[in-house]
Amino acid sequence: MSNATSERATRDAIDRFNDRLRLARASELALARRYIEAEALVLGGGKRPSCEGYDLLARIQVRNGRFSQAKASWGKSLETGGNEDRIRDYLAALAAHEERVFKRRLIVWRLTLLLWILFTCLAAWLSFRFLLIT
Repeated sequence: MSNATSERATRDAIDRFNDRLRLARASELALARRYIEAEALVLGGGKRPSCEGYDLLARIQVRNGRFSQAKASWGKSLETGGNEDRIRDYLAALAAHEERVFKRRLIVWRLTLLLWILFTCLAAWLSFRFLLIT
């Protein structure tokens, strides 16, 4: 093996080690709820995050309620060759959550409309009744 090939292999091994170390530190920061720092660490380094990096980024984004960004991050994780079954399960769970939130908001909206109609009718009835008394 030539000296240049050996140096290249050593550099690649060091880069992989540094990437794993950065990801581990970002995981620790995320567990400590220091999400902004964790995101910066995953996205920093001057190169594209690994599959695990995008996965961690998506989990942080879910924790912060940024579901569309999490979908995009998990999509990028799939593109980089991640554990497809696990990520597809996460995406399915996220879609189910969004559907539940939509249904809940729809129920709240309908109840609000119903109460508004009820109070409007009550106010009209009371006004009409008041006019009859006077």
